[in-house]
Amino acid sequence: MATLGPDQDGPSLPTDVVVTADGRVFVVEGAKQRVVVYDAAGRRTGQLGTGDGEAAALKDPVGIGAGPDGTLYIADRGNQRIAIFSDNGRFKTALAVHVDGQPTSPVDVAVGRDGRLYITCSNHRVMVMDPSGGVRASWGGRGTGDGEFQYPATVAIDQDGSVFVVDVINARIQKFDSEGRFLLAFGKLGATPGSLYRPKGIALAADGRLFVSDSYLGVVQVFDRSGRFLRVLGDAGKVRRWNTPVGLAVDGRGRLLVTEMLPGTVSITELEALQ
Repeated sequence: MATLGPDQDGPSLPTDVVVTADGRVFVVEGAKQRVVVYDAAGRRTGQLGTGDGEAAALKDPVGIGAGPDGTLYIADRGNQRIAIFSDNGRFKTALAVHVDGQPTSPVDVAVGRDGRLYITCSNHRVMVMDPSGGVRASWGGRGTGDGEFQYPATVAIDQDGSVFVVDVINARIQKFDSEGRFLLAFGKLGATPGSLYRPKGIALAADGRLFVSDSYLGVVQVFDRSGRFLRVLGDAGKVRRWNTPVGLAVDGRGRLLVTEMLPGTVSITELEALQ
């Protein structure tokens, strides 16, 4: 297992991670108002959001997504926008986030195969924007029913365009089609295998597995795309424990990256080593 960070300049409280096609790793460090960049070998090579002028400055960033061309999309919560950086880390532009005409704070962003941005928002909604900032759809609202949320967190897009949203306080994952039609929900409040307590991160693997982190239980659980529980990840027959696991990513090398908020690290483990 490899570990990225922390450096020596104080707590960073990382919340999310994404890996681009060339193997670079981008870690959101909201407490430092930045995104830290590592190369494919795990060497820290730079950061986004600081030192690039006022327009590029991030304020309480939380989530991050990457397009197929390496473009980076950052949920810049404090600025109520999606900040967009090129694959070489240069600030390009920003898209203001408005739901029903009102500005709101984005929590996470994922990029669909069609280039649309799927954004979870602090007002308990999901919105869909095109790359130019046009709003294509939105759905949700605070509640416990199908299609409603209580603090949606991370979002992931399947190969068929299905949208998976982590519904934190409702202790479940909800699945929608690309237009926001509710398909199913899975997970229930609890501390037993297959239950969720405070789900935070979600990542999809090419083989159909869905990984979900639980920041309270300190575990990562595995489901299939229909919501069927498969197992809790472990080492040598024992449940693997992480320290406050939040954002997740699965890279092209078959490795699981887990953002651990309190130690301020990202652990990288071969999926084959996690049974």
